[in-house]
Amino acid sequence: NSHSVFKTLLLIGKTGSGKSSLCNRLSGHEARSDIFAQSSGPDPCTTETTFGIVKLGGNREHYVSLIDTMGFDDPNKDTDVQTIAELVTKLRNGCDFIDTFGITINSQHRRVEGSLVQMLKIFEEMFGGVFWNQCVLLFTRITMNGADKKRRAKVTKKSDNDRAKEYAREVEKRFPNSAGGLKYLFLDACYAEEIQEESDHFQESMGELY
Repeated sequence: NSHSVFKTLLLIGKTGSGKSSLCNRLSGHEARSDIFAQSSGPDPCTTETTFGIVKLGGNREHYVSLIDTMGFDDPNKDTDVQTIAELVTKLRNGCDFIDTFGITINSQHRRVEGSLVQMLKIFEEMFGGVFWNQCVLLFTRITMNGADKKRRAKVTKKSDNDRAKEYAREVEKRFPNSAGGLKYLFLDACYAEEIQEESDHFQESMGELY
């Protein structure tokens, strides 16, 4: 019974949201390693659900059952519909409990995209309204050093936290069941290891995720 031994983290996200890089990083490897394959175009081999028991960030104390789902592009397309059907079957057969659903979001996309809404609808139908209590928005592709944070705040006239909260509110408008319960973290898997601030931030956020 995996639930009694490991926490289970399931990641979902659009193709290009940085999900596989994040899985690699969470499992203690380089963001661009091939432990969790990155999607490289419409190759059907990327439409796989990958299960792995990993040491979160290489930490021996923190074993996690990590499920990387294939990126979706538009759940109205046939390939995505098949992909989702395959995911549902795999989850029913291979997983008795999911502790946390991580929804990866490319931070460069400010709007809640229709394809993400479609995917979340499917998950809400599958798991019911309680799904939202176990969700966390994971903002990827965002450099977390002081200089970049300041520059972004100057350009957008909002802090990263303000923008993340706005995004969460947009999701809540579409999914009333999620209201008040949506948490978020910034997890830039491709952080610059030589910049202590970025490295520290990732480790800290990963600890919070755990």
